[in-house]
Amino acid sequence: MNKSPMNYLITFAIACFFWVITGLVLAGHLSDTVSLATLAIEDFLFWYRIAITAVGVISLLLTYYWYVYGSKDSTAGDLEQARRVWYQLFVILIIVAIVALFAKVIIFLDEGIAIIDYLIIFAALSLHTYIFYWLCTFLMSPRAVKYLVPLKK
Repeated sequence: MNKSPMNYLITFAIACFFWVITGLVLAGHLSDTVSLATLAIEDFLFWYRIAITAVGVISLLLTYYWYVYGSKDSTAGDLEQARRVWYQLFVILIIVAIVALFAKVIIFLDEGIAIIDYLIIFAALSLHTYIFYWLCTFLMSPRAVKYLVPLKK
């Protein structure tokens, strides 16, 4: 599975699967549970789907970058640098999830959304960012860097 282009295609399929779970199934749950002061639920779901799509695309691109970076011959010669790059990308995706959540909080500040709903949104954002990145790199990193992913030994 760690051969190109198969890893790219499977990664895209996982991203689409996660989007269906969070963009359709979880959005349906949120439409039933979120109580909004002035905004229509359709508008809330629109911005929710924009957020998970944006972070999903960022995660997909950074995961693809890891595949390209890990496939380079020069990467195999400096595995410590490759490990640092993996962790840097992971931290960037954690920050992306947090920033996206803060943006949602600021946008919907006047709507009185419950904290539990924000936690559900953060779980969806996390699934699309650092959890997605870890899972895909755990399963499909190039051979030279496949053992650099945490918990893979």
